[in-house]
Amino acid sequence: MQGLVCDGDGIAMVKLTSAPKVFVVFGATGQQGGAVVKLLTSDPVFRKEYIVRAVVRDPTKESAVALQELPGCEIVQADLDDKASLYPALKDAHTAFLVTNSIFDERLYEREYAQGKNAADVAVEVGLEYLIFSTLSSVRKISSDRFTKVWHFDVKHDIEQYIRSLPFASAFIAMGCFMQNLTNALKPRPVGDGTFEIATSMSPDTRLPMIDATDVAVFVAAILRDPEALQGRNLHAAAELRRVEELAEIVSSVSGRITWYRQLPETDFRAVLEGMNPFFAEDSTEMLGYYEDFGYFGPDMEKLIQPSVNRDYGTLRSVEEFVKELEF
Repeated sequence: MQGLVCDGDGIAMVKLTSAPKVFVVFGATGQQGGAVVKLLTSDPVFRKEYIVRAVVRDPTKESAVALQELPGCEIVQADLDDKASLYPALKDAHTAFLVTNSIFDERLYEREYAQGKNAADVAVEVGLEYLIFSTLSSVRKISSDRFTKVWHFDVKHDIEQYIRSLPFASAFIAMGCFMQNLTNALKPRPVGDGTFEIATSMSPDTRLPMIDATDVAVFVAAILRDPEALQGRNLHAAAELRRVEELAEIVSSVSGRITWYRQLPETDFRAVLEGMNPFFAEDSTEMLGYYEDFGYFGPDMEKLIQPSVNRDYGTLRSVEEFVKELEF
């Protein structure tokens, strides 16, 4: 903005700096929220433009305490399950990044939808101007109700639709398959003969749009650089599209440890997961079937991820780069 300032000899036009805006980050100690906090407190442009208000459930946790050391970052205690706690978290804020929590039990959909609705409703009440939400596709709609139990996808899609109905600007980031899955669900495991295997119920040719979870910050930065142009858009985030069999090949070539992909019968795969959590088993088994038959983002997946793969939004880490940092 510009203003008039008298310098003693007359009046001169000078440029006045606007006060920093408050940017609220939910899930600030998680992978996605933590990456957004890091972006806003390290980028020289964003550091001048925003004060970061990091939302944590437990401010005494080591990860939350560490956030207080970051420049321009303040901590606020709030919980998406507790609507009343969200008013001080969002008060006087300009922009917010929202990620909801999937807890695999009989209340997953109900609980997570309420989390998104709580945050969105309070955002309206306090006058938030812009909300960025980490979303996903509707498996139920894309599969025409063939797969109805991939709750953690469907609920995020439904929260997105609710947010779109509200009177503030919004943009959405649909994250692909996290490369971090190579440390858990897709982790190469020793088979006893010196080799490793990645085993799921998907066919070897099933393609996954791979993305480092922390690269969500690249898409948040793109939105902040041009919020009007990307308002209402859904940015589908993927660094590259890889066959699941290729992931094993990349692990082999990068690590030097021979790794194979093995497709398990669906019943065997489900049985393994049942022992951990029956709701997770139901959700995950249907999810992998959906990936195989319809694609992670549906039949238009290649088109949807093309801008991301082309690096239109910014530089993204490749699978090879991610695997180089893995420890087996």
